[in-house]
Amino acid sequence: MWVWWVIIAALAALAGVEHLRANRHKTKFAEFRAEVAVSNQIAADNAREEEKRKQAAAEEEAQHARDEKEALEADVVRLAGVADGLRDAVEAERKRRAAGRSCPTVRSAGEPGAAPPDLLPELYLGLVEAARATSDYADRLDIAGGACERTADKVRAPTFPE
Repeated sequence: MWVWWVIIAALAALAGVEHLRANRHKTKFAEFRAEVAVSNQIAADNAREEEKRKQAAAEEEAQHARDEKEALEADVVRLAGVADGLRDAVEAERKRRAAGRSCPTVRSAGEPGAAPPDLLPELYLGLVEAARATSDYADRLDIAGGACERTADKVRAPTFPE
């Protein structure tokens, strides 16, 4: 009969040991879950900060591009005034020459055309308009491309030295 008591005591001791091991594993699992939750929160905070950094960089470059565009537009307006003054001077010279000419050349269907000496000013005026349009287009492309490159450089993930 005492053998049964020893077996029951051994089983009770074994159950107690298993209960303690189970509690220790539950505690370790709870600690692990807490660590994972903290790590997830830190990762989420880091991702939010990185997104804010990228957004700020993009907004900064967009503002820089707008400022650059406004400066170029002001330059274009200023230079357009100079070109308009030159165009007016060319037109005045053309009118002065036309007034002194007795027989104007014919452009088409009875419309007076330019005399050979007046072709150079007409060519100049056409070149000025083409150059203005080309310059405007090139400036817009340069601003957009520069802003795009700077934004890409700023939002690219930072590299850390090893």
